[in-house]
Amino acid sequence: MKSTLLWVLFTFLFISCSKEKETASDTSNDIIPANSVELYGGDFVSAAHPTSGKVRIVSAQGKWYLILKNFSTDPGPDLKLYLASNQAAAQFVNLGNLKSTNGQQVYAISGMPDPKEFPYVLIWCQQFSVLFGVARLS
Repeated sequence: MKSTLLWVLFTFLFISCSKEKETASDTSNDIIPANSVELYGGDFVSAAHPTSGKVRIVSAQGKWYLILKNFSTDPGPDLKLYLASNQAAAQFVNLGNLKSTNGQQVYAISGMPDPKEFPYVLIWCQQFSVLFGVARLS
């Protein structure tokens, strides 16, 4: 009985964060800053939803930026981009709403958090606490 209830709850959460209508976002202004220097990088792997692409953290003109390249994931109701201490988002820095479920995107990183403390980049459905995809920075 208990396992059936858990299975129903898991199925509900998985379906709740499954495909929704695509939100149109204009990422045409997401241009990599000139003279940027790559500091860290990683590749996305899928978690609860298919997710792929590359992530880079670069420095340009004294600021840090997180860049998604060749990025793709499923749509969801409340997708966020996190720098996190682990894949469970125990501690994280919220970089904001995911701009689009595909394509190149650039996000400013304020405060320059230590990538040794936050070595994971998560695509996270905040509403249902579901990990869509993850990249480990190195």
